[in-house]
Amino acid sequence: MEVFLDYYSGLITIVGNKDDEVSYIIYNEDGDIETSDSCNFNDDGEYSTSLSPLPDGTYTIVVFVNENEYFGTFEIEQ
Repeated sequence: MEVFLDYYSGLITIVGNKDDEVSYIIYNEDGDIETSDSCNFNDDGEYSTSLSPLPDGTYTIVVFVNENEYFGTFEIEQ
């Protein structure tokens, strides 16, 4: 499982097994939930969503795939 953040387009892409379900939660610096979603990967084993509504700041993303949790931190500066 891999997570890519394209800073220029504001897209986050999660890559995994096309038969898996993926969920994610993005927290702001204060620990509040900014956004979350759950769905199945597409036929290419990818899921993408736009982060463009998020304001500048540092965020933590938690991705859940097959009962496994993956954590990461990213910063948005516009």
